[in-house]
Amino acid sequence: MVWNWYQYFDHQKVLTDFVVNLHNNEEMNPKYEAEIKKNGGNLYQIYSKNKIIQSINRFFFMRKLAKRNYYDVIHLHVSNAFTAYLHYVAVRKYCKKIIIHSHNSNIDGNFASIKRFIHKCFRPFIRGKNIILVACSSLAAKWMFPAKYNLEKRYIIIKNGIETNKFVYNPQERNNLRKKLEIEDKFVIGHVGRFVYQKNHNFLIEVFNVFYQKNPNSMLLLIGTGELEDEMKDKVNNLGLENAVIFYGQTENVASLYQVMDYFVFPSFYEGLPITLIEAQASGLKILCSDSITLECKACSLVEFISLSESIQTWANIINLGRYYERVDVSNQIKQNKFDIFESSRQIISLYLNL
Repeated sequence: MVWNWYQYFDHQKVLTDFVVNLHNNEEMNPKYEAEIKKNGGNLYQIYSKNKIIQSINRFFFMRKLAKRNYYDVIHLHVSNAFTAYLHYVAVRKYCKKIIIHSHNSNIDGNFASIKRFIHKCFRPFIRGKNIILVACSSLAAKWMFPAKYNLEKRYIIIKNGIETNKFVYNPQERNNLRKKLEIEDKFVIGHVGRFVYQKNHNFLIEVFNVFYQKNPNSMLLLIGTGELEDEMKDKVNNLGLENAVIFYGQTENVASLYQVMDYFVFPSFYEGLPITLIEAQASGLKILCSDSITLECKACSLVEFISLSESIQTWANIINLGRYYERVDVSNQIKQNKFDIFESSRQIISLYLNL
């Protein structure tokens, strides 16, 4: 998301440095550093196998960097209050304005209940004269910021924007890629997201399994990678679906893959404002997603929300009943609802310059 905004910055007005956290054996694509340096900025990468050690290293690195450069603005992209406060304390003495930008609405993983408790303890400390609060949705704001600030709406909403025209439905591209993937005659249910608890792939595969029993000419296309990928592959094999599910992996060509899909299913437990749902809508796909996701992600009439407490059979039936529809260009609706990257990047730049 941050990189998408950066592509549309006026680099004559704003000089940007990046600090990126990398875990274990993660590697940055060298194209990022090359472009940042071309625009006069720097890319700083913090590596660590242990997240606790990384947090400590990041604290001292951020403080040292802020003290050395005295940035006009430091923009912190975070998903919990503890991380936000840790970063803020590190840089608050050396920066005029600090943006705390909330991108999520819950937390998961190991010791999730403890993490939520720590998050709630630190949320009241997300305040200060030099802090500006930003969120991708009101749900993300409610999760991150103090209750009083939410009540008074003392935050700015900047929606996660996309390159709308890049995702517009293209029948020719669809046909060419479906032929390449050898799924020309299939009804394709798609999903884009990391294989982590939050995205709820386990439920998605169960829904597809029920749908597939009545529609054996269907396929499930899963795009992404993550820690639960192998577990989900085992589940698919145990259900006998190995020939009906494609684990596509990570790709920079996701816009084209939306074209080959016929339906998009997104049963996440929580989200801030999922960019993939905006992309899927821009592609003209009909979408079924969990109602635990903020309603603010609805950019056009293609989205239907349903509770995760509803049965797997109910989810499968809704897909079956809604499978026949006309795929159309909804790009104007996406732009009118301010989900276009030009609009959100303009808001970011205006925020920086006004500060």
